[in-house]
Amino acid sequence: MAVTDALLSLQFGPEFPDPEWADRCQSLKPPRIDGAPLATEWLLGRHPAAHVRFEVSDISNRHAVIAYHPASDAWSITDVNSKNGTFLRGRRLPVGDPFPLSVGDVFWLGKNRIIVADGEHDTFPNNYGNNPLSKEDSSAAIAISPGVCTPPEELPSDIPAAPTSDVQAAINWVRSLPYWLQVLLIFVVAFIAVLWIIHR
Repeated sequence: MAVTDALLSLQFGPEFPDPEWADRCQSLKPPRIDGAPLATEWLLGRHPAAHVRFEVSDISNRHAVIAYHPASDAWSITDVNSKNGTFLRGRRLPVGDPFPLSVGDVFWLGKNRIIVADGEHDTFPNNYGNNPLSKEDSSAAIAISPGVCTPPEELPSDIPAAPTSDVQAAINWVRSLPYWLQVLLIFVVAFIAVLWIIHR
């Protein structure tokens, strides 16, 4: 099923560990110019600057990016070197490679399930029986059927870990700057360090 009107909704079940998001839905809609949607990215993770921010310990600061591609009217998801992985259609996504995301898909940030919907009230009985997000069935146990991409109990150890500290995140941010700006930043830091040593 294709995503229409450049709108995608992320549905979080009642079991989602962040109470801010449990049993809720978040719509992603790219901005438009002259009625045409623009290419847009949304960062998912624990970082304060994340567009969809979670307080869940096994979700990385910068876990995954969901992007809208106007030329093909399509959506994708990319793992951003997360520690516990992003899972889609039964596989752990390789770091940095965008994969198509469609309505009815289920993806996992570590062990945290998120349903992809076209709108807030979509249901997917072919995948889940009763809609796990419906108010009537929210207390019922959610049975995972064989076709659903459940994350493995034990995660592979050969995937590079995501930044585990704010220092590492800051280093990665500096590396993402243009070269001339990196040189300027290093010069300023060195200058401040010399002044501090002189005036100690």
